[in-house]
Amino acid sequence: MEIESPAEFSWLVEGQEYNLRGHINEHGEDNGTIEEVLVKVEMEFRESADTPKQRVVITDWKIPIGIVNWTSPFQVPDLPEEYTDVSITGMAAARNDIGRWSNTTEFFFPVGRVNITLEGLSGQDGLEGSVEVRGEFQSIGNATIQWRLDKEEWQDGVDYHDGLWTEEDLNGQCHSTSRFKGDGSSDPCYRGHAFCVHMFRQGEDSNSGLRCKEGDNGWTRWSFNWDTTQFKDDEYRISVRVVSAVGVVSDEIRRVVTVDNIDPMPDLLFVSKSISVQEFGIPMQESYVNTFLEVRATIRNTGDQAATDVGIILEEWGERRDEYIIPNIDSGQFVEVVLYWNPTESGDALLTISIDPLNAIQELDNGNNDLSGTFSVTPRPPGVDLAIRAGAISAVTVSSPIPRPDESVVVQARVDNLGSQDAVEVSGTLEMMTARGWEMVATSTVPLVLGGSHSTISFPIVPNSTGPLEVRISVLMESGSDNDWSDNVREKTLLVDSTTLTGPRDVGMNPGETPVAVVSLNSEEGEDLLIGEKDGTLIMYKLTQSKSLIECNNVIEERWSGDISIVSTEDEYAHIVWTRRYMGPNSFLMQTLSYSTVDSSCRISPAQDLLPGIPLSDGKYWGVDMDVKDSEILVSGYHRDVFSGGTLEDVTDIFLLHAESPLSSDDWTLMPGIIHDIDADPAQRDSLSVEFGEEQAHLLYQTIRNDSTGKDRLGVWYSHGGIDQETWTYRRAVGDEAALPELTVIEHEDMDVLVSIWREGPPQDSELVTYVTDSNFKTIDDLETRISARGLAGIGTVESERGIQVIFDRVGPNGPQVEYGLIDIEQGWIGLSDSLVRGQFNSMDRSEDSLETMIVVTTSNGWQIRTLIDDGASERGGSIADQLRSSLGLDQESFEILLIGVALAVLILGMVTLVGLSAQGFRWIGRKRSIDTGSNVIMEDDVVDLVEESDLAVGVDLVEIVDTDEAESKEGGRSDRMARRARRNAEDSHDENTEESLMEPSEAGEVTVMPVPEMTQSGFQISCPNCRSRVITEPGVSTAKCPICDKKIDF
Repeated sequence: MEIESPAEFSWLVEGQEYNLRGHINEHGEDNGTIEEVLVKVEMEFRESADTPKQRVVITDWKIPIGIVNWTSPFQVPDLPEEYTDVSITGMAAARNDIGRWSNTTEFFFPVGRVNITLEGLSGQDGLEGSVEVRGEFQSIGNATIQWRLDKEEWQDGVDYHDGLWTEEDLNGQCHSTSRFKGDGSSDPCYRGHAFCVHMFRQGEDSNSGLRCKEGDNGWTRWSFNWDTTQFKDDEYRISVRVVSAVGVVSDEIRRVVTVDNIDPMPDLLFVSKSISVQEFGIPMQESYVNTFLEVRATIRNTGDQAATDVGIILEEWGERRDEYIIPNIDSGQFVEVVLYWNPTESGDALLTISIDPLNAIQELDNGNNDLSGTFSVTPRPPGVDLAIRAGAISAVTVSSPIPRPDESVVVQARVDNLGSQDAVEVSGTLEMMTARGWEMVATSTVPLVLGGSHSTISFPIVPNSTGPLEVRISVLMESGSDNDWSDNVREKTLLVDSTTLTGPRDVGMNPGETPVAVVSLNSEEGEDLLIGEKDGTLIMYKLTQSKSLIECNNVIEERWSGDISIVSTEDEYAHIVWTRRYMGPNSFLMQTLSYSTVDSSCRISPAQDLLPGIPLSDGKYWGVDMDVKDSEILVSGYHRDVFSGGTLEDVTDIFLLHAESPLSSDDWTLMPGIIHDIDADPAQRDSLSVEFGEEQAHLLYQTIRNDSTGKDRLGVWYSHGGIDQETWTYRRAVGDEAALPELTVIEHEDMDVLVSIWREGPPQDSELVTYVTDSNFKTIDDLETRISARGLAGIGTVESERGIQVIFDRVGPNGPQVEYGLIDIEQGWIGLSDSLVRGQFNSMDRSEDSLETMIVVTTSNGWQIRTLIDDGASERGGSIADQLRSSLGLDQESFEILLIGVALAVLILGMVTLVGLSAQGFRWIGRKRSIDTGSNVIMEDDVVDLVEESDLAVGVDLVEIVDTDEAESKEGGRSDRMARRARRNAEDSHDENTEESLMEPSEAGEVTVMPVPEMTQSGFQISCPNCRSRVITEPGVSTAKCPICDKKIDF
C-alpha cells in the first residue's frame, strides 16, 4: 500500500481541500486479490505552547473511491490562531481476498496558514501621488503580494522569503527538532530549524529542541508603493492577495478608493458603444423617409465634478438636425440622451452625437465626446399604400376608453399611407364576428390621407353585452389602386366591460425617485402604499384615498440589489421579500434574501434573512417571486453559485422557501434545488412566477434552450411539485424566445386551472401569448391566444370577481400604449384588449374591498396613477356619494373637489339671492318711512298717468270733494285713505262718462262741465321730470324721491 499525494512532509493549508491518493504496489498484487482499502485522516495540535498535543479524527476509517488506484477527499479545518504545532497524518491499509490486512502506511504533513490583511487605504479620502499600500500576511516558505484594480490582471507588488525555503521543502522534506536520534545517532532529518520557521515564525533553540517563539503566529508586515499618477482620476476597487510557496492563494481583500490627482473637473464620455435609432423605443435597422425617429445614446460623467449646461447635438453628414441642453450631470451619473430625427433623403445616413460641441466645459479628456454610426433610410414607394397597423384600433366612450354595454361606443382606426402619393376618398367598413360569421355593421369615409401621413376613421356602435367583441376594419381607396392590399384589413378583439378608467393622478415623488410597486392594503382609512427607489434605497409613500402621496419617515432597505416581490392581503398589511446587499467579513460585499411585512402606517416588522449570505463574486440570488395562501407563504427564485462548493463549476438552481405565519428566520423551510443546474442567463432580470395550487405548487421559469433549431435562445418552462419535495421531476418547455412569465392558478371545479402569460419573439415582432391549461399544461377548451404586441415591456395580472385582469404595454402607431384585458374562466373567454392610455406599464394591484384596480404608468407627462373602478364598487361603499362617484368615474379627490365646487356654487347663489332680497326689503322700508313720517308725501298707488289732463272728461256730479281740513282733524291716516278713495271715484266716473260719451255722442255734447275745484292747502300735484308720473304732496315739502324711478324731485 503506497500513498502518492500529497507528498510526505509536504505542507497543507488550513481551510483547503485535498485528495489523499494512492495505489496498490506490486507486492500487494502478489499477495492475492485486494478486496478492500480503508483510509483514515487525523489532526494533531496544541491549544497553546504549554499544553499537550491533542488528536482529532477528520476522516475515520472509510472506503475510498477505487481500490487499485484509490482516492479519499478531506478538508483541513480552520483552527483558532493560538493553536500551534498543527499537523495531519494520513493512513491507509488494504485487505486481500483471504482476509489478511496489509501494514498501515502513514504520511505526516505539517499544516500552515495563508492569510492577508490590508491597512492604510480607508477609501474615505482621495489618493494622490505615491501611496503606500500595506498590511500583514501569513504564508508558507515565501509570500508574493499581488494587487489589481477592478477586474484587471493581477500584478506582483512585493516578494518575501523566510530565508530557508528550498525546492526540497516544496516536494516534502522532514524536519527534526534535534540533531541526534534517541539512540545517539545522527538524525538525517535535522535541518537546523523547525517546520514552523517556514511559516515566517521566529525560531529558537531550547532544551527540548528546536521550536518557534511562543506567541509568534507568523504575521509579517508587507508594503509597496502605488503611483496613482499613472491612473486617471476616478473611483477604483483595489484588491490584494498573497500567494504562498506551496501555491495556495489567500482570499482577496478589497477596498474602494478614489484617485484624485487633478483639480476637480467633469469628464463626459459615451458609455454606449454605438448609436441606437428607435421608433417609439423599438430599435430599428432601417426606416422610411419622413419617419420621426429617436436617436439614443448613454453618457456618463466620470469626473469628480458636476457638469452644468451640457450641450448635446445630433448631426447628419455634418449638418445639425437636433440639439438640447442638459442642465446638470453629477459626478458618476448616467444620462440617456434622446434626440429626434426626421430623415428627408434616402440612403445611408451618417449620424453623429456630440457632447459639448463648443468645448465650453473644461474636461479631463475631450477626445471621447463624439459617437457616430450609420443608418439606412428607405425611400417611400410611389403610389398609395394604405395600412392599418397593429395597435391602431381602439374604442372609446364619452367617459372612458373601455367600451361599456348598452352605451354608445366609437371604434377608431388609424389609417397610414405608407406611399408617397395622397389617397383621396378612402372608404372603410366595420364588421363584427357573429354566430353567422363576419357581418358588416357600419361604414365611414375619410376624404384625404396624405402620402407619408395618416388619418383616423371612426365607426359608432352600441354593444349589448359584456365580453370580447371581435371586429374587423378594412379600408380602400374608391378610385385608384393600392400597392399592398394585405395590410388594408386588421382584426381586433375589443373588451366590453362594466368598468371605468378614472382620470390621471400625478405621482409626486422626489427628484430621482422612481416607482417600484403600488400596494393596495384594504385599510379602513383607505390608505395604500407606493414603494419607490432611489440609488439603491427602497422608500415608501402613503397613498391616500385621493391618490396623494405622503412620504414615510422610514425606508425598507438601503442596499437593495434589484429584486422584490409584494403580495397584499385582506388583513391591511402586505408581505415583502427582496434581495439586499451587506458588508460581510473581510469587507466582502454579500447578498441575501430578506422578508418582512408592512402596513398602511408604514410600520415594518423586523426583517428575516431567508438565505445564507453569498459574496457577490461567488454568485447571486435573483428573479424572486412570492405567493400567499391564507397564512402560508411560498417564495422562489434563482441561485447562481460560481464555485459550487469548491468545484469551480458555475451552477444555477431554483430554490423554494415555505413558511406558515413566520416570526423568525428559523420558521422557514428551504429546498435549495427543486430544479437543479438550469442554463439561466443572470443578465436577464425577469422574475420567475410561483403559485400555490390545491395540492402542489406551480412554477414558470426561464432557461436557455436550443432544441428544434440548434440556436440558443431564452425559453419559458413549466414545472410543478410538492412543497416538501426536494426535487421536482415534472418539467415542460412551453415558450420559445420568451420573457416576462406571469402565472395565475385558480382552483376551479376541484382542479388547478393555470393562466399563463408571457412575451415571445424579439422586441420588433413580439407577441403576447396566453394559455389556460390544466396542471399538465394541456389547453382547456382551446383557450389560448397570440396577439401582436410590438415592444412589449411589462405584464401585470390581478384576480377579480369577474376574472383575471391583465395589464400590458405595447408600441402602437402613436407610440407606447397601455392596454387592458380580462380572462373569464367560468364563461370560457379571453378578452384582450382595450387601449387605455399612452405610456408604459409599471405596476398594479387591486382592492377587492373597494373593487378598484390601481395602475402606475409612465407617460410623456411623468409618472401617473390611474384607477379602474368596477360598476359594483358602490355596493361595497354603501353610500349615495360612493354610487355617484362610481357612476361619474372619478377618484376620491376629484369627486371631493367636484362636491366642494358644487357646494360653493350653491352657497354663492344663496348669498346673492339673500343679498338681493335684503336690498329690496330695505328699499321698501325706506320708501314706507319716507311716506309715513310726518305725512309729507301722499302717493298714488303706483298709478302712472299716461294721458294728458286735457284728455280727461270729468263729471262734476260724480266727483266728491274731500274736505282735507276736516279730514286732518280725524285720527291716523284717514286723510290718506279718503284721498285715495276720492281719486278712485273720480277715475270710475271718468271711465263711465267716457263710455257714455263714446256710446252717445249727442248726449255728451249736452253735458255741462263743472269747473274743477282748486287744490286745497292740504297738498298739490307735481309731475316727475324723469318718468312723467304725478305725485301729490303737502305744503312745506321742498324735495322728495319719485316712488316709481327713485329720482329726486324739486318742488
